[in-house]
Amino acid sequence: MAGRVTTRVDSGPPAPGEGATVTVIGTPVRATTDSDGRFFLPALPARPLTLRVRLLGYRSVERAIRVTGGDTLRVDVTLEPEAQLL
Repeated sequence: MAGRVTTRVDSGPPAPGEGATVTVIGTPVRATTDSDGRFFLPALPARPLTLRVRLLGYRSVERAIRVTGGDTLRVDVTLEPEAQLL
C-alpha cells in the first residue's frame, strides 16, 4: 500500500505532511512519511484494516481500508490543524 499525507492550514493549498506516522491499527506495521508526505506499507494482510495517521499539531485521522491479495492500494489523507490550548 502506498499513499500521501498532506496538511492544510486555513484555506491555503495542501502541503506535504512530512514526518507523519501512518499505523495499521492492531498490527506492528507502521511508516513515517518522507519530505513529500509519501509512505509505503509493504505486505499487508488481505482483510479489512484501519489506518491511523498522526502528525503533531494536526487532528489524527483514521481510515477504514480493505486490502485484497495482489492489489496495490493507494490512500491519500489530508490532515487539518488541531486547536491548541494555551
